[in-house]
Amino acid sequence: MLFFGIGIFVSVNQLIRNRLMLIIDKRGLYLNPNKNEILEWKNIEGFKEISMYGTKIIIIKVNNGNEMIEKETSELRKKLMQFNLNNYGSPYNISTSTMNIKSNKLFDLLNQKLNENK
Repeated sequence: MLFFGIGIFVSVNQLIRNRLMLIIDKRGLYLNPNKNEILEWKNIEGFKEISMYGTKIIIIKVNNGNEMIEKETSELRKKLMQFNLNNYGSPYNISTSTMNIKSNKLFDLLNQKLNENK
């Protein structure tokens, strides 16, 4: 019982703990800051917002989607990126449902930073 109690505590803690999801700087977007993966501004063409089942998703339009998919080492992520490219025109998207920012504010911020760094 003690083992399962600790397991539940650790699981809940992982779910509600704030994690760094996105870093925006003068080089580009760090979509996975833990792995230091950067999407440079020169590869970003723009952003568009879609709504799916009430959840707003920001699509990051890139100029070299197939190249980015080929660079991916994880087969699962590669398949997800290919699915996104085929269905939404880009391998990258951001959902703000797990972030402490509203979708429209992030969308405006991303467009502002894109204009500043292009």
